[in-house]
Amino acid sequence: MRSLLGCPINTRGRVLGRIVLNPPRFFSDPNSIIATNSPNRKSLRHKAILTDIKDIDPNLKSSGKTIYYGVSRLNELKAGDVVRLNPDGGIDVLYEKESPHNALFVTEQCNCSCLICPQYTTDNKTDYTEEVLTLIKLIDPQTKTLGITGGEPTLLGNNLFKIVKACKQNLPNTALQVLSNGIRFADFEFAKNFTLIEHPNIQIGIPLYADTDTEHNYIMQANGFYKTLKGIQNLALFKHRIEIRIVITALNYHRLPKWAEFIYRNFPFVIHIAFMGMETRESAKKNLEQVWVDPYEYQDYLQKAVEFLSLRQMKVSVYNHQLCVLPKSLWPYSTKSISTWKNIYLPECEQCQKKELCGGFFESSAELHSKHIHPLS
Repeated sequence: MRSLLGCPINTRGRVLGRIVLNPPRFFSDPNSIIATNSPNRKSLRHKAILTDIKDIDPNLKSSGKTIYYGVSRLNELKAGDVVRLNPDGGIDVLYEKESPHNALFVTEQCNCSCLICPQYTTDNKTDYTEEVLTLIKLIDPQTKTLGITGGEPTLLGNNLFKIVKACKQNLPNTALQVLSNGIRFADFEFAKNFTLIEHPNIQIGIPLYADTDTEHNYIMQANGFYKTLKGIQNLALFKHRIEIRIVITALNYHRLPKWAEFIYRNFPFVIHIAFMGMETRESAKKNLEQVWVDPYEYQDYLQKAVEFLSLRQMKVSVYNHQLCVLPKSLWPYSTKSISTWKNIYLPECEQCQKKELCGGFFESSAELHSKHIHPLS
């Protein structure tokens, strides 16, 4: 998530609120947080004040109102964004109204230790359910899609059901994408209770790291291959929309064509298959020597896998790749999938005539990326 930093006054624990910029004279919203470069007495109507100025009026300081002054990059905040104010001065942007890539981060816990995981996970047992339920009520109801991620969301058990139900009630027009390793769905009763929520538009994205148990379990660092397969089958039994995600690494790229055949023969019912480039953060960064491969090196394998599935009328996409390292035959499958807040382009991309169509890079790729990046004409 995007984070800003300010100097806090009168903090009272963590505060969630919706950003307003230029509210009308008689505006009233108990959850509003005003972002302004000219705070005044009218600003006190709001739950908190964010400002980039460094000299605060003494009357405002003594008002008891929560104020964060000297906020860095204040202009990045847009009306309708939802932020969390932390007592240490951190300002986390939990929801960006103008972004198509928003997600609810529901837990730090995970039942795997994947070698390529870009997400920071811990054994922290802190329950964020109530905070997430509050956040859902602050999100714009017109939001088209919303992710649910972690850690592993299914470890919340019944609290995950509460979160999905809250989305169904407060965001009835918003499609949900739950990212899960699928292991918990191997429990038939859990899969059934998840289905009984009857959310009208939900999709479950499940990673499959290889078509063999040995390789999948090694990358996952857990004995989960057959449980994941069973979880996919249970979800299919309840007619859920399932996406299979394939993160390409040095450990598995050579099996991509066989992998594609495995998916077609065992899971012809999945609605989407995404071949994904790595995000080299956290665990992935620690294990670079094992997992990193230049995307240019696996073009032929990727091309064969994508074409195999596409010829069999399965929907396929290529995520997190740059057009200049893909054969032209794969360009129609390439999708701009990287979240806007961490999507960057390199200096050599500035002269590229295909930049607007290209997926770009993760912010973490500034230091490590393909040696074959070049502008296209």
